[in-house]
Amino acid sequence: MDEPSGADVAAMYEAAVAGELWLDDGVGQACAAHCQELIDELDVRAEAMSALGTKGGFGDFLSAQQLESGFARKAVEAREQLVGYRVVAERMREMFLAADRSYAAASDAHTQQLRNAGAVE
Repeated sequence: MDEPSGADVAAMYEAAVAGELWLDDGVGQACAAHCQELIDELDVRAEAMSALGTKGGFGDFLSAQQLESGFARKAVEAREQLVGYRVVAERMREMFLAADRSYAAASDAHTQQLRNAGAVE
């Protein structure tokens, strides 16, 4: 299975806002909470990568400096990846919340229609 792209998540968000993406009651909130947990964990990992990029102690030889530089570069690249994942997780969280709002709005509208028809008090 492919990872969702920013465009995929944006399309799902638009569908959720338009009321075209339906989730059962409470599912959007639960999924958004899981996304927030992921965001929090990604923040911790990104901070750890920042710290790894500044580690020293490799020595004064040219090869040691090259090794240190390589590890620092990899730490920066890993942090950038984590930040990218965080952006997608934020978009997914917002998409789930939008779907949940759409569900609630549709449910309220249906309840009102039933009240207007005299089927519900």
